[in-house]
Amino acid sequence: MKSLFCSVLNNNGRKLKIHIAICLFLLYLINIPFYKTKKRNHFNSADRNLFVNVNKGYNYYFDNKKNNYFSQKCKNYHKIRELKNANIQCNEVGEENKLQDEEKENSELFSNIPQINQKIVEFLETKGIKHMTKIQSKSFMPIYEGNDIIGRSETGSGKTLAFALPLVEKLYKNIEAKNKSNEINSIQRLSDGGNRNINNDNMDKDPYILVLEPTRELSKQVETTFKEISQFYNFNIMSIYGGESYTYQENKLRKGIQILTGTPGRIIDHIEKKNLSLKNIKYVVLDEADEMLNLGFTHDIERILSYINIKDAQVLLYSATTPSWIKDISSKYLKNPIFIDVVSTTNKTSKNIQHIAIKTPYDIKEKAMLLEDIILVKSNGGQVIIFTRTKLEADILCSEGSFNYLSFSVLHGNIAQSTREHTMQRFRSGMFQVLIATDIAARGLDISNVDLVVQCYPPSYSATYIHRSGRTGRANKKGISIVLYSNEDKHDLIKIEKNCGIKFTTESLPSNEQVFHSVSNITLKKIENVNTEVLPFFHKSANELIEKCNSLNINNIDLISRCLAIISKKEYIKKRSLISGLSDTITLTFFNKKRKWKSTSDVIYWINKISNELNVNVFNKILQIKINNKDQAFSYFDLNQKLAENLIQNFNNMAKIENKQIFDLSIAQSIPPLSELSSDSYRTNTYSQKKRTYSYKRRPSYY
Repeated sequence: MKSLFCSVLNNNGRKLKIHIAICLFLLYLINIPFYKTKKRNHFNSADRNLFVNVNKGYNYYFDNKKNNYFSQKCKNYHKIRELKNANIQCNEVGEENKLQDEEKENSELFSNIPQINQKIVEFLETKGIKHMTKIQSKSFMPIYEGNDIIGRSETGSGKTLAFALPLVEKLYKNIEAKNKSNEINSIQRLSDGGNRNINNDNMDKDPYILVLEPTRELSKQVETTFKEISQFYNFNIMSIYGGESYTYQENKLRKGIQILTGTPGRIIDHIEKKNLSLKNIKYVVLDEADEMLNLGFTHDIERILSYINIKDAQVLLYSATTPSWIKDISSKYLKNPIFIDVVSTTNKTSKNIQHIAIKTPYDIKEKAMLLEDIILVKSNGGQVIIFTRTKLEADILCSEGSFNYLSFSVLHGNIAQSTREHTMQRFRSGMFQVLIATDIAARGLDISNVDLVVQCYPPSYSATYIHRSGRTGRANKKGISIVLYSNEDKHDLIKIEKNCGIKFTTESLPSNEQVFHSVSNITLKKIENVNTEVLPFFHKSANELIEKCNSLNINNIDLISRCLAIISKKEYIKKRSLISGLSDTITLTFFNKKRKWKSTSDVIYWINKISNELNVNVFNKILQIKINNKDQAFSYFDLNQKLAENLIQNFNNMAKIENKQIFDLSIAQSIPPLSELSSDSYRTNTYSQKKRTYSYKRRPSYY
């Protein structure tokens, strides 16, 4: 019985194999393509314009010209898909705007909260602040009611006001209640024959609110916020940090303060010198706790907390991330904390920020030569913050002649505190356009007019990117965050996208045409704003210039163009690669008039062949090669400036007629976006083995 069953199964199996073979053969004859898909059959393969023939034992690709019908079908499919994507994007933008409007309508008004002083509400309205942000509305009552808080919110969401406002109102309420109690006691003592005057000087000298900050700038800014909202209560507020005179701080502490902000190091110094006592502290705020951990303040913070009666104090902790130390602090010092998290799980950065990645050379000196052009095109004349990894990099950007047209200043830890404060004041008032800074400016600094943030390298930590990019797109304004990356940084870029829930738009370096157009527009605006009172002083020189130009047959358009070039400080065109941005490098266009380029090896072969005929040695001196994916007859490659100019000159004068009929070699004025360029047309060969790719060098040996 068993053998009979096996024989039947074997016969049926043979028939099944024969049927399958016949079907595959028929499909091959009528040339119906099959596609590799993950779940269902659709046109994923059409994206590459390649087809898979299942009758080969390996993946066999052939040109889609043989399949005109299906090519047209693919085109129609792509058009439909593009229209759908466009509709989806429009709907998303519309829904996002609608949600923002609904959030604003549904958000709590400061005027609707009875615990807030009406004078403070009116003051906030003069600054254009009427609606509470999420972190403010969710924090006010829990803090006002005395709960410990662990808070997390997006940068630029008004976190400082979220804890400062309820603490100020609560402090005033408690002091007022205490004063009434003292008045009642004094009346009783007076009726008993006692002295009515009570000496409260010792009690009033020590602060009630302590706010710890990781940086001096952030401490100063929080002090300013407290002063603004408590101006109607006459509280004494002070910020203490390193880099400022001890004597000045000691004198102010002796006079007595109610609210203290500062950095951990200087606060410990004053505690040890007996200038400061924390015995009256009722409210403690640990702001940017994760950043204080990164800066090594963990031991200092725990020392400060040991001087406070934590059982009677309300503790508020704000942190963008929750490392193990934050959890230990919470369990040790916070009492049944309420966790307030208003950060989106999918997108931890502000929705108002556009994220752009631009490929540049890795060397900071090479980046320095590109920064001004990028800023001119992307900033629209607004203010810009450039973030560097180190103080040395910030100094290099200042000293390399990076900025000829734009005004700039630098900010980092080696600069004296008084100079840093003066720099920030000038930047806020718009006295210069570009601020070059280390991460000292990445957290908490409220500069509302920053239109563009540029990061010279992708940061290693996603939280760092969130805080840096958060310097723009504040107060519901639009902003742009640009990251300059090289091949070495791609991993960090992908990690940021994944962890921050964002997608970078990859863009090429701006062309000379874009740069000159942008700088001309900015210059024209400056000309329009010139004070007319100074014009008569230039009339004589202007007349002489016009007469001289007339004698030299220089027309008015050329004359004004020359003036604009001098004002814009763009008197010459920078020679740099359009692919990588390398200075003193030229990108050449190599066009094949007869066919498409097969691969980069194909391009290299013909470049070497033609250059040898022209007595120009470019062997192993090509820096980059790219092929246009959309039109593979075009390729682009980089050469040293002198070598490229020599090659072009010899090609125009000495090239064989047959070569000129097949190829066209010229200096590239612009190139397609990098997303449309590839280093090789085909990823694999017929037998799915990796092809050899040309090994590019960052710099040739003779450079």
